[in-house]
Amino acid sequence: VAFDPATGSVFTVTVPNAKVKRLVVSRFDRRDMTLSEEFTPALGPDSGLAFKTEKGSLDSFYASGAAFAGGRLYLISAAFGTLLAIDPQARTLVSAHTIPGLERPVGLAIKGSEAFIVNAAGGLTVVPLL
Repeated sequence: VAFDPATGSVFTVTVPNAKVKRLVVSRFDRRDMTLSEEFTPALGPDSGLAFKTEKGSLDSFYASGAAFAGGRLYLISAAFGTLLAIDPQARTLVSAHTIPGLERPVGLAIKGSEAFIVNAAGGLTVVPLL
């Protein structure tokens, strides 16, 4: 879950399970918590992410943390240790960067121009935003 104070929106991201494998971003208006929109992000041409096979997709990234900053929804991938940035207005993944040595990330926070990533053991990794 991530909150965008500029729009008063709460964003959620699905986690793949046995029945639903897709990564879906949902936006709720904080005033009434009504679902305002849902989308599956497209892969932007300049995102820095490429799939090795035609069946590759964002669905396998398994987001374990989310935060909102500068008009972007940031996700941390538990499966690949990758920081993803989504432009919710364009409904597009705009950048993706693997964070070397990141193991089992479980949370994400943003302050200024840095992302703070917590792992399952309680360790903290700080990286610049994309």
